[in-house]
Amino acid sequence: MKNRRAQLLTAILTYLIGSLLFAFWMYHSTYKDHLQTIDEKLHVAAHATAKLLGDEYHAGLKDKTSISKNKEQETILLLNDFVSDINVVYLYSLIMENGKILFASSSQTVEEFAKKETVYFDPYDDADQAIFDAFETGKEQFAEYKDQWGEFRSIFLPLTATDGRKYVVGADISISEVKALAVKSTLKTLLAWLFLSLIVLPLVWNYIKSIRRETELEINRLYHDPLTGLPNRYKLIEDLKHSKHPKLAVMSFDKFHEVNAAYGFAVGDQILQRFAQRLLDLSHPQIKSHTVYRLHGDTFAFLIDESISYNDLKRVLLKFTDDITANFYIGAKQINLSLTIGAVTHVSDPLELAEMAFHEAEKSNQPIVTYDNEILLPDAYRQNLQEVTELKAALQENRLVPYYMPILNIKTGAVAKFECLARITDDKGNIISMPDDFLPIAYRAKLYRQITRTVLNHAIEKIRETGYTISVNISTTDINDPRTSQFLYRRIKATGVGEKIELEILETEQVSDYKTTRYFLNQLKSLGCRIGIDDLGRDYSNYERLINLPFDFIKVDHTIIQHIEKNPDADHLIKALVKLAKKNGMETVAEYCANEEIFAIIRNLGFDYAQGYCIGKPASIPQTENIVNIKKASA
Repeated sequence: MKNRRAQLLTAILTYLIGSLLFAFWMYHSTYKDHLQTIDEKLHVAAHATAKLLGDEYHAGLKDKTSISKNKEQETILLLNDFVSDINVVYLYSLIMENGKILFASSSQTVEEFAKKETVYFDPYDDADQAIFDAFETGKEQFAEYKDQWGEFRSIFLPLTATDGRKYVVGADISISEVKALAVKSTLKTLLAWLFLSLIVLPLVWNYIKSIRRETELEINRLYHDPLTGLPNRYKLIEDLKHSKHPKLAVMSFDKFHEVNAAYGFAVGDQILQRFAQRLLDLSHPQIKSHTVYRLHGDTFAFLIDESISYNDLKRVLLKFTDDITANFYIGAKQINLSLTIGAVTHVSDPLELAEMAFHEAEKSNQPIVTYDNEILLPDAYRQNLQEVTELKAALQENRLVPYYMPILNIKTGAVAKFECLARITDDKGNIISMPDDFLPIAYRAKLYRQITRTVLNHAIEKIRETGYTISVNISTTDINDPRTSQFLYRRIKATGVGEKIELEILETEQVSDYKTTRYFLNQLKSLGCRIGIDDLGRDYSNYERLINLPFDFIKVDHTIIQHIEKNPDADHLIKALVKLAKKNGMETVAEYCANEEIFAIIRNLGFDYAQGYCIGKPASIPQTENIVNIKKASA
């Protein structure tokens, strides 16, 4: 009996010690994972802050008179905006004078900024030893500290100004919640472990497996295209992070929208699915394996993670082009398609460079353009950097301006609402860039969110000024970005313009998570907003979003409308779209009403609204006057 008791006590004690050790390991493992994420965020924040300030900012600093008060305030506002965007506590830069650490710049809290207290050349009396180490070693340093406001982790990035002066960029982020999350996660796991071990191990095990399956399904939906089953752009970005020898090709059909117009979306879907399978089935003696991705619409990517030469890659792609562009047969229909490819053998920024090569191939009407380390990269990079710089300047100087295009109610013959379109102007107000030019740059430079916010703010301001109904374009990228989606909802709710604003979802982008998208759109509709799908029929050929998302109207793309006079297939497709919209209680808008003949046709087809140059051109001030003949025709 005593031996049994001793064995039982030993087992219980062993179990408890094991559980405690497991909890200790779990806490440190979880905390380490969170800390790694925080360090990556601090690293990005510090480097980005250095770019914002520029090396020349710290050149020639002597005392408080080196920079004007206005310049200091501008710098504070710049850092404050960036702090808000990336969700850190402080951003700042430091210099060293006679062994003392001094502030060269710093963000401020709302209370600090309101007091208008200067921070420039203030001593940092409690400077951590890591700051001195950064100055001395020239290496990036991390440190943690604790005060009355919580616990924080900091990065100190040593840099050199244009005049040779050393300075350090710092960024602070709170880790109080990280430790709390680690403890909470550990407690949850420990309790689950105890419950699992002592009470209902089979049930808990099955539950955990079901959770894992649900998580895997969510991850699969996030990283895979619903039409073809291929991994998507997000998965490609993740895979490239782990690629050692990336050889990437981006490819798209030429004028694929004409297939949708001529044969319908269902046929377009079948072709995309068959093309995806052809890509998967490709083989070549010079490559062992490859991965295929669907980026958006009819654009795919082809990744080879092997060490092959530039010339070998071109030979492989030329061979593949012949194999994958063979005729497509849908029933008795034979459809011929050509392909444009952009490829890169460069390890750094392969996706951006492959897309640049693809766009160059499109512009130059070449089937394949390939970049490598020696060919074209310097010019392409320089141009890209220049474009990003110019876009940033336009945003900073408020040269991204709204233009309002009238939308006619066909039944009443009156302008019913306006679409808010973005334009970039020079310092004299002349338009120098259109959305097709600057939006791809904004995506690459991660400035798209700022453009969405700017356009929405302009639209809201004009609604409150005029009372007009105004529509704004948003993308699935905006919806999937929590900061942008929250801004959209909160801004519309705070200003009370919901019933006067319409949001058009770009049809050219895929929807990776219908559940999340539908929930967000219903939130907007609860504010009175009307939701539409823009550019329907342009690239992304799928009826699924029309059925699964709560749209109030559809806007048929100009690539279909412009052929309506001469192409019977376009006429049949538009009739089907109008019928589908009416059946589902959605209104219809026709873009590209370039002349009265097109207007007469779309009116007879039963469209509710029309927009185009025969109705009215985009203007900086909403114009309610339209062509007299159009008024008479619609009366």
